[in-house]
Amino acid sequence: MDRETVRDGFSEESSGPHGQAANFGNRIPKRKNFIRVNAMAIGKMLGMIMQEASANEISEESGLSVQTVRRYLKELYKNNIIHISEYTEDNRGVRTVKVWAFGDNPDAKKPQRITSKEACAKYRAKMKQIKMMQQMTGQYK
Repeated sequence: MDRETVRDGFSEESSGPHGQAANFGNRIPKRKNFIRVNAMAIGKMLGMIMQEASANEISEESGLSVQTVRRYLKELYKNNIIHISEYTEDNRGVRTVKVWAFGDNPDAKKPQRITSKEACAKYRAKMKQIKMMQQMTGQYK
């Protein structure tokens, strides 16, 4: 490939009919900042794992998508580099979220699932509290 055929890091052969980049498969495009951006994001991800973090927290901090972070975490977990340090509740208080940390320590015990009856009771109590707060502030009639 001649130097003249390379345009913006992509060869003319690799671009599609409308100028967009074609599928590279396993090949990495030759851009100067391509590796650096990913290295920075992965570095942030690893730093978050050192402090113990969930996949969503890592995604927000590093700028990587949640799917990408989960894929990396899965590979690190399979190779015994990280473990599940604890389980926390999600923002609804129903599901459990894995919190990851470095080390080959045994995984934290997964809490039992709450039954639908318990989830409904929790929801009703929350709605009752919201209704009471609205009545106190005059927002509910």
